[in-house]
Amino acid sequence: MYRLKNPVVILILVMLIAGSCKKSKKDLSLTAKEYQMKGMPENDKIWSDQDYINAHNTLGSLRVSNFLSLPRKHSDKSGAVFSRIINKENLSFLNDSTISLRDKAFRIQYFSSFLNELSRMYTDNLKKEQYYDEELIDIHIFELFVRKKMLELAGKIMNSKEKEDISMQSGTKAIVKGYLNLVSAVLREQVKTEIFPARDLKRLSMEVSNSLMENLSWIEPADRQKISVEVQNTIDKSPSGSVKKNYGKILKLLKE
Repeated sequence: MYRLKNPVVILILVMLIAGSCKKSKKDLSLTAKEYQMKGMPENDKIWSDQDYINAHNTLGSLRVSNFLSLPRKHSDKSGAVFSRIINKENLSFLNDSTISLRDKAFRIQYFSSFLNELSRMYTDNLKKEQYYDEELIDIHIFELFVRKKMLELAGKIMNSKEKEDISMQSGTKAIVKGYLNLVSAVLREQVKTEIFPARDLKRLSMEVSNSLMENLSWIEPADRQKISVEVQNTIDKSPSGSVKKNYGKILKLLKE
């Protein structure tokens, strides 16, 4: 009996080790200095618009030449670079009273465009399993934050009496639509339990729920109904009790 169990135990251990190795990802990212040599701005400062343009170009080139060399979240080499890319401090210009609402609107519009491209850069379209699964979760969360700031800015523009601001008020619908499209896209990602770790999906569900709660006043009844259907679909497909609980709360508010 002992001889029978022994090879079985060994086989189980081998399978566990193999599974662990499969999930582990070798850090093939570059150092901050190496990124800078390729055009990336320094990561120890708040990035300007031009810095983001340079980062966009650098990341785009790296994705083409070596997809696995993009900055990683937990990397000792590139963690600080990834952190700077999605650092909320980079939107501090929104608090600068010397910058007009119009200029702020154009600057933050670029942020949303950049982040849309960033999530594409970090996505492997040829594989179901994603090398950058953790980074994609953080990018989605930062996207929700940027959209929140865009809606806050839209509110200020709607209340402004300045002529240049009044001329932008018609663009509010497009901002709300962009926000709803993002929420829908993130909800679709939420059910990909075979790609993203459970802890990250739980964190993402909290961020989406909080975002919807904060921005509920911007959502028209018809759009609330559409989002409700997508939230319910996520609840039905998710095996996580925490995710179901988080979305269950916002579902009630959407249906009120």
